[in-house]
Amino acid sequence: MFLGAESLAGNVVTLCRPGIVQNLEIEHNLMPAIKGEHEKSAAIYPILNAGRIAGVLLASSAEVNYFLPASRAELVQKYADLIALAFEAEDFYSPEDIALGVMPPHEKQKPYFTRFRQFVAETILQAAAQQQSLSNAQADLRVWQKLEEELLHLATL
Repeated sequence: MFLGAESLAGNVVTLCRPGIVQNLEIEHNLMPAIKGEHEKSAAIYPILNAGRIAGVLLASSAEVNYFLPASRAELVQKYADLIALAFEAEDFYSPEDIALGVMPPHEKQKPYFTRFRQFVAETILQAAAQQQSLSNAQADLRVWQKLEEELLHLATL
C-alpha cells in the first residue's frame, strides 16, 4: 500500500528523522501511524545520503515495546544506512522537493494493488497496439504513477 503524509513513513520522509512507536495501540501518539493488522510497534528510518532522501526502512513487530532496547532500533538504522549504498545518487531527493499527499486507507487501496500485474500487462499491450516498445520496468513505472494519481484523487473524495 502507499503511505502518504498521514503516515509515520510520511512523517519520517518529511522530517528526514527516524520515528519509533513502541505501542501502536495507543491512539494519542505524537507521530501519525497507520497500524497493520498484527503490528504493535514500529521503527522507521530514512534512507539518506548527504541530506537527501531515497525512501524509508520500516521495521515492525507484533510485540509492544519491541524496539525499546536501543540495540534493536540501532540495528534498523544500520540496515537503512546499508540500503542507502544500493541507490544511485540520482535516486535521492532534497526534502523540499517532496510533497506528499494523503493516501486513502489500506482497505480502499487493496483492490488497486490486487490487479497490479493485470494493469502492467494491459499497459504493455496498449503500447504494442500503438507500435511503441515498452519494457516491463517502464510499464511498472507507468502503472505505479497511475495508481498514485488515482489513489491521491480517491483520498480527496
